[in-house]
Amino acid sequence: MLLAQAPTIGKEEVIRPFRTGVVKAEIYDTRSAQPQIQKTWPWKGPITEGPYHAGANAFGVGKPSTVFVPPASSRERSVWAMSSTGFAGIAQTRYTPPDPTIAVGPNHIVETVNASIAFYSKSGTLEFAVDLDNRGNPGFFEPVGAGSFVVDPKVLYDSEAGRFVVVAIEVYQPNTAWIDIAVSDDDNPHGIWYKYRTSAVVPVGSANYWVDYPSFGFDQDAYYTGGNLFRLNGSGNGTAGILFRVFKKAPMLSGDPVVFTDLRYGNSFSAQAGHHLGNSPAGYYASIGSSSSMRLYAIRNPAGTPTLVTTTVSIPGFSSPSRNSVPNLGGGGVDPLDGRVFNVSWREGRLYVAHPVVVNSAVKARWYLFNTNGWPDSGTPSLSQVGTVDPGSGIYTFFPALAENVLGDVGLVVARSSATEYVSMQMTSRTILDPLGTMGPLIQARVGDRGANGRWGDYYAIGVDPSDYTTFWAVGEYSDQAVNGWATWIQSLQVGEKVLPTSFQVTRGSLVTGSAADLHANDGAYVEVEARRPTSVAEASAEIVVSGTALADNPRALQFVLEAATSGAPTLERIEFWNFDTNQWEVVAERNGTASDSVQSASVTSNAGRFIANGTLEVRARLGFHDRGVTFVAWGSRYDLGYWRLLR
Repeated sequence: MLLAQAPTIGKEEVIRPFRTGVVKAEIYDTRSAQPQIQKTWPWKGPITEGPYHAGANAFGVGKPSTVFVPPASSRERSVWAMSSTGFAGIAQTRYTPPDPTIAVGPNHIVETVNASIAFYSKSGTLEFAVDLDNRGNPGFFEPVGAGSFVVDPKVLYDSEAGRFVVVAIEVYQPNTAWIDIAVSDDDNPHGIWYKYRTSAVVPVGSANYWVDYPSFGFDQDAYYTGGNLFRLNGSGNGTAGILFRVFKKAPMLSGDPVVFTDLRYGNSFSAQAGHHLGNSPAGYYASIGSSSSMRLYAIRNPAGTPTLVTTTVSIPGFSSPSRNSVPNLGGGGVDPLDGRVFNVSWREGRLYVAHPVVVNSAVKARWYLFNTNGWPDSGTPSLSQVGTVDPGSGIYTFFPALAENVLGDVGLVVARSSATEYVSMQMTSRTILDPLGTMGPLIQARVGDRGANGRWGDYYAIGVDPSDYTTFWAVGEYSDQAVNGWATWIQSLQVGEKVLPTSFQVTRGSLVTGSAADLHANDGAYVEVEARRPTSVAEASAEIVVSGTALADNPRALQFVLEAATSGAPTLERIEFWNFDTNQWEVVAERNGTASDSVQSASVTSNAGRFIANGTLEVRARLGFHDRGVTFVAWGSRYDLGYWRLLR
């Protein structure tokens, strides 16, 4: 197959849809499930092992005979203050491995595993739990006709639309396969969900194929899934490449019938869809192209007639892990799968990808940052950074997942193991101040207490909390004697030190409503200011000055996060810091004002101490909207979720 060959780097291919479909929603209220907590875990009966997800190794990508040229391992860097809390998630179900993922909303966390779903408060209180298949009362996908084998689930929180979304697959020999997808009606998972069951039988030549190891992502226009194609029946090859399925988002948000579009790429395997934060020019996926290239994919025009564009980018050469090649205390070899891509995340032109490689005979998690450079509409993608999570000789890291928050921090979760330690879930991070290709030291979230063998994962997951746009939440697996099997752990990670505003005053315009507490809590309450005609064009028409107390007088970086909106157009939204050395305001960030709530951040990484008062440690920020002219028509502004963040 072509995968075993080195692709022509940068050569672009365009693939068009081969079919579309329309499916109606089943509207279901989770509050009607009785009881609300239908825990079937920890499972005491026979354990079913999910189908092995053949991937890159099956096609010679990163095969052990490949010459490996290791990139520089993650170097030591400054250790930023990091706070972390966590709680136990779903434990051993009737399936192994768990395939855990989580989605984080403003007030809830949703976890999925094989084959259950649970809702938690952020303090860890279990509020809802059912099986995904038809074994519940009812099971989560049972209202749309799901059978007894609903597996490989993934859940995400669509921060663009404020919805939780779940996807899972079904396959029943000899001729039936499905992709199930469900969308909540708001940012609270309790209540109405719009559920769809879509056929996943894919005809190729004289054979039909089913979809395995699904990917799952989103952007402002669509939900993206798909997976590896394996023969279900008929005469043909055992595999047929990758299915890409695009669901138009808009109708799904109100439970209307949805149009989905299928595209197929036959010369690759195990592509993962991206989680897109911000307006993206396309929906991005990534997979291994060869032992020295990454294959990137872009779905153009997802809200219209989608097309698939693909190209490759050179990466440092690598060798893929072998099955059951990870040692652990008291167990045999744990399976890291292979060198496939596990995670893709995009924010403002930066595409993060992670997978495992072999370094000095040990499996290590490797991550990449690609600049998309406007591709596929213009430009070509390029590799910006490469890093390896390498805690030391004989220590293995695998199943990586990573994401970037609004301040440019990158959070990463991995599994860690060695011959002298149980498999654990670990987290780390990097900030905008760190050298390229580096991550900080690993922080242990949870370690197992028994040996493990064989299947693990098959993936971990991480996301950014929409209640502050900076805190990371992740889920991973550990082995637990108490349940005689696997268990999952849900962990948060906050980088740096947060400083909340303690007071504010309106300096331009007039206060409509709001308090300092409304300013820093993302709870639907705002500080609202009505604009007034400025005395000069250079001044703001609506403006507040906020004050707080820093934790140190000379940080290496001072940053600010603000969610805001305005009914005035066109306006310029500006963040300024007060310089206590010169007694002047300095502009640190500005952008065009937006009509709906959106987040802006500002960062100072040089001589940040000038913005902190000696002795009192006071910090001030001026937040304003400028209409760049004279205000004739009344308009307003609102401010929310404003706070500083220090790195020292």
